[in-house]
Amino acid sequence: MRLSCVAVIDQSSMFKGTRSAVLDGIVQAVQIQVERDFCPAWGRVPIPVFLVQNGFPVPIGAGLVYLVDRIDQTRGAVGFHQADPLGFFSGAVAVETIARLGGTMTSGSDSVSSALSHEVLEVIQNPGVNYWVDTGSGESVAMEICDPVSADYYEIEIDPSSGGGPSRISVSNFVHPNWFHPFSPSGSRYDQMQVLDSAFQSRPGGYVSFQNADGLSARFGSSVPEPRRDRVSKLGRCIRAHEAMSANSVVALHSQEHSKGS
Repeated sequence: MRLSCVAVIDQSSMFKGTRSAVLDGIVQAVQIQVERDFCPAWGRVPIPVFLVQNGFPVPIGAGLVYLVDRIDQTRGAVGFHQADPLGFFSGAVAVETIARLGGTMTSGSDSVSSALSHEVLEVIQNPGVNYWVDTGSGESVAMEICDPVSADYYEIEIDPSSGGGPSRISVSNFVHPNWFHPFSPSGSRYDQMQVLDSAFQSRPGGYVSFQNADGLSARFGSSVPEPRRDRVSKLGRCIRAHEAMSANSVVALHSQEHSKGS
């Protein structure tokens, strides 16, 4: 199934009342990133990213990203995405977990906005969580375009006309197509922020999921704490994070949402 759009569905307890304007701004920033930065970099036709009220129908072909309080089945995780056997694509961002770990709503790499950006871009680029690229050295890397630079972010300026929200929102850095080519010419651009200088490189705080004759694993940049290394190694997005999900998981609701779509 080809994605027609990405619907962001708030099931968290964090964006009530005046904070709803903050969420509107976050989604607006991610939409700008998709249209202005990501799709031109990857030669893709832009698709809409918009907020859908919880319980309302979503368009056919939509990828879904849920904002939830926590992801109980992947303890301590702040976000991931998955595909199910029916071909539905979904992601989740754990808002309460981000706040508990010291993150903010809209500023920095540990923010809700950066996590949402990360998951939206990866749902668009690797919706089936099954794209791998041969490095030419006996292994393949997952086409997860934010993981290698997951601690890097940049800001997008939005129109704060809705009132109450910030005008600058942090979004995740992401790698460009040259990152997946071992013979990219000198001077190639490897990521949006231009902080990488070679293919298959990861930044401090980032990681790369890969597979070789020994199986699946993850390679980390510096400054990644051991608990996160352990969690990613067991539950990394392309290391079948969704296998840890139960049938009643919140993101399993995406099949029901699509069944109500028009």
